[in-house]
Amino acid sequence: MTKLKKKNSKSMREIYNLQSKFTYISMDLGTANTLIYVEGQGIIFNERSIVAYSNTSGDVLAVGDAAFEMKGKTVRGVYLVEPLLNGVVGNIKSVSDMIRYAFMSVDSLHLLNDSIFVLASPSRITPLEAKGLEGVAKNLGAKYVYVEEEVKMSALGVGVDIHRPSGTLVVDIGGGTTDVAVVASGDIVVSKSIRIAGNYFTAEIQRLIKDLYNFDIGFRMAEEIKVKISSVTNSLIETDELLPIYGRDIHSGLPKSIYVKPQQIRIAFDEGVSRIINVIKLTIEEVAPELTVDLGKNGIFLAGGGALIKGLDKYISKVFGIPCYQGQDPLLSVINGTIAVKSRVKKVINIQEEYGVDTKRAEAILAKKAEKH
Repeated sequence: MTKLKKKNSKSMREIYNLQSKFTYISMDLGTANTLIYVEGQGIIFNERSIVAYSNTSGDVLAVGDAAFEMKGKTVRGVYLVEPLLNGVVGNIKSVSDMIRYAFMSVDSLHLLNDSIFVLASPSRITPLEAKGLEGVAKNLGAKYVYVEEEVKMSALGVGVDIHRPSGTLVVDIGGGTTDVAVVASGDIVVSKSIRIAGNYFTAEIQRLIKDLYNFDIGFRMAEEIKVKISSVTNSLIETDELLPIYGRDIHSGLPKSIYVKPQQIRIAFDEGVSRIINVIKLTIEEVAPELTVDLGKNGIFLAGGGALIKGLDKYISKVFGIPCYQGQDPLLSVINGTIAVKSRVKKVINIQEEYGVDTKRAEAILAKKAEKH
C-alpha cells in the first residue's frame, strides 16, 4: 500500500488555526421548510421553502414565511416557486435564490464568505443535482461545501450513532417525501423513498373536505387542521369539539365557514400511513439477516414532522414487533444532525489540508484512524 505523503509542511496546529478562521454553517433545505444554523449563533432561520418573484422583472420579492403568506391568494404581478417539489430539485435558480435571500433576510449573507458549508439535501437528488447545489454554495462564497443526505442527518439528529457497525432503521417523514433507511458504519446500507409525507396529508385533508362537504379550503387552513387532528386512531384525538373551518362553498362560490367532527377528517391519514408501513416492510426485507437482528435490538427511529402523528410510533412497533421511538425534536432532526456532524467535518477538512486528498479519501483515512483507536 502506498504511504500517503503530506501535502505541505504545515503543522497540525497551523492547519487547525486555518480551519478555525472559517465559520461553520449548515442548512436543511427541505421541501416544506428551510433552516439555517451558524456556529456560535444557533438556528438563525426557520421558515417556509418558497420564493416569490415579480412577474414583470423576475426579481425576488420575498422568501420564506413572507412568500408563503401569498400562497393560495391572487397577488397581482407575483408568482411563487417552491425550490423543491416532493424531494426533487425543481429549479436550481430558485434554490440559489432561496439560499441567498434567506441569508440576506437575517443580515447574514457575508457569513458565507470562506465558510464551511454543510447542506442537507433530499435523498432523491441525482449526483448532478448534488454538484449543482455544491456550485450554488461556492458561488455564494463558501470555501468548503459538503452535500449530505437528509436521512443520514436525521438519524444523527435523533441520536443514532450512524458510525457504529450495528444497523439502525430511520424513518424520516418530511414535507415532500418519507425516506426509510438502514444506516450502519457511517453509510446508508439500504434505503427507499416515497412521495407520501406532510404535504400529501395536507392535500388529502383538502380532498376529503371537498368530497364530504362540497367545500374548498386553502393549503394553510388544511395545515392547521392537520396539526390539530393528526393521529393513527380516532381515540387519540384530544378533542371532541367541532372544528371551525373557513373556505368557499363549491355550489355558491361564496366564502363560508362550517363546523366538522375531527374524527371524520382523521381518516385522511389512513391511506398514507398504510403506504409508509409498506415501504418500511420493503426496506427491512432487503436487509441482510445479520443486520435484521440489529434492527430488532436497536429499533426504529422516527424523524421529521410526520413523526408527530399521534400513536404512529406504537402502531409501527405493533406491526413489526420492533421497538419504535419518536426522535427528540423531530422537526429539527435534520438541522440537529448537521450540527452533530460538525466535529467530523472539521476533522475531514484537516486531513484534506494535511494530505491534499479529496473528501472521499479523507473520510476513508479518518475511518482508519478511528479503527486504530
